[in-house]
Amino acid sequence: MAPGLRRGLIYAVVAVAALAAGVLSRSLDRDRVPPQSASPEGGEAILGLNLPDLQGRNLALSKFKGQVLVVNFWATWCEPCKEEIPEFAKVHSKFSEKGVILLGIALDQREQVAAFVDQYRIPYLVLIAPLDAIEVSRKAGNPKAALPFTAILDRQGRVVSSHLGGLDQARLEAAISPLI
Repeated sequence: MAPGLRRGLIYAVVAVAALAAGVLSRSLDRDRVPPQSASPEGGEAILGLNLPDLQGRNLALSKFKGQVLVVNFWATWCEPCKEEIPEFAKVHSKFSEKGVILLGIALDQREQVAAFVDQYRIPYLVLIAPLDAIEVSRKAGNPKAALPFTAILDRQGRVVSSHLGGLDQARLEAAISPLI
């Protein structure tokens, strides 16, 4: 095979591979739901929750109205949840003194969540919710009712940002910073 033809063939194969990778990437991004707009009741639904902590004490989320509230719906069996928790811990450390409350709502059994919190050294508040609490996340902008899902409420209790899928520190900080 002539060197010029061979080089052209290599370029063509590389171009096709790059095109295929781009198409696959866009396809995967389509499966990830972009940030959704919540219904007006989304913030009210979240602030209306009254859930137990790891010690079994109920906490009314309405007590957080007036603060920036980051609510992350997750479960111990959820792999993307496991990946984002260290990122949330970093954000908690950086913003907790600035009036930002980071709250994990685990859709799981208390015993599994307690062990998970210890293993991952989660520094922020974690509450336990029944599986049907995922309906609250729908109102907050989670049309697929999937995990992980994060909703960010402003000081007036409105959902101003939501994200289905794992979040990293930079994206979470970018969503929080304008609210401080």
